[in-house]
Amino acid sequence: MIVAGASVKLYDESNATIWSGLTDAYGRARFNLTYTDYNYTATSRLEAIKGGYFATKNVRLLSNTPIIITPAMYVMRILPNEWIDGGAPMGWHADDQSWLYTLPFPFTYFGATYTQIYISSNGLITFAGPDSSFGSSRSGLEARLAIAPAWDDWTTHGVHAGDDIYIGQPSPNCLMIRWQVTAYYDYNTVANFEAILYADGSIRFNYGYSSGLVSATIGISDGEGFSIIEDLDNLCFIGSRLFTYATYLRVWTDKSLYTWGEAVNISAAFTYLGEPVENATVLFQVTDPSNAAYFAFAGTTDTEGVASVQCPIYQGDAFGNYTVHTSAASTNSFALSSRNRRCKPRRKVNIV
Repeated sequence: MIVAGASVKLYDESNATIWSGLTDAYGRARFNLTYTDYNYTATSRLEAIKGGYFATKNVRLLSNTPIIITPAMYVMRILPNEWIDGGAPMGWHADDQSWLYTLPFPFTYFGATYTQIYISSNGLITFAGPDSSFGSSRSGLEARLAIAPAWDDWTTHGVHAGDDIYIGQPSPNCLMIRWQVTAYYDYNTVANFEAILYADGSIRFNYGYSSGLVSATIGISDGEGFSIIEDLDNLCFIGSRLFTYATYLRVWTDKSLYTWGEAVNISAAFTYLGEPVENATVLFQVTDPSNAAYFAFAGTTDTEGVASVQCPIYQGDAFGNYTVHTSAASTNSFALSSRNRRCKPRRKVNIV
């Protein structure tokens, strides 16, 4: 799904609007800065929004150099409030502390897959290491590989009954992390918020009851220039924020264990902004236990965005793990770049 007619704005470092326009039929917005606009290189922020979808990205601007805005890796949509509540109390009572937590499933974030995360009392989830910083800001989040459902100066050390971090699984394919916290700068201000991590890489923020004004920074960032960030002073039952991959390719097999004479049924689903991509070309490649090429076939997605193939297993084929590699491209709009590990899903099968 190409997003045409989205409103796009470019801001400079002082947050002043430099340029605004709309995306074209190909989902792109193009503009050119002249020397009368800038005669130096600057870091600026692009924002695009349509129908509840929101994306932002930092760019480097150079005079007389055209800039083309292309779809972001993640997009955010604001939904009606979907507060879940619940979870088991972790007993994490502290101020400015971060705890290591092992995930119940591998979680892919900006192309890398993680099995552990660090959860901060200040409403921040990090991946590279613990981060207990309370100094929330847009620039601070932009510099971090992090998820921030509500990054602020919170405490869980028991100012109010129930202050803690709670963790649970509403379903097997998701993990809920809920904060019940008090603002360190004002003990009369409390907040309840939660982040839900999904096995497909999606993320959702939900918000419960909060009292008083806050200075929360919320959003996601890869720490290398891509981010979706908001600064909010009110969290009380506001709309949920859902972050999904703009382009997503999922691959699976009908089972995981095979023997000679069987056929491996391989399928892949290709979506963009949550919508299936029809008539896209999907390349399936299978490598054997020695990582040598074993099978290759190109399929075309149907109306549900799904392409399927059969990989035969012959008498005498080597025993062990075979890996399925997939990539996809739509000639009408875009292609999944092999530079992004998220865009080359793999599935392992075993022949015995």
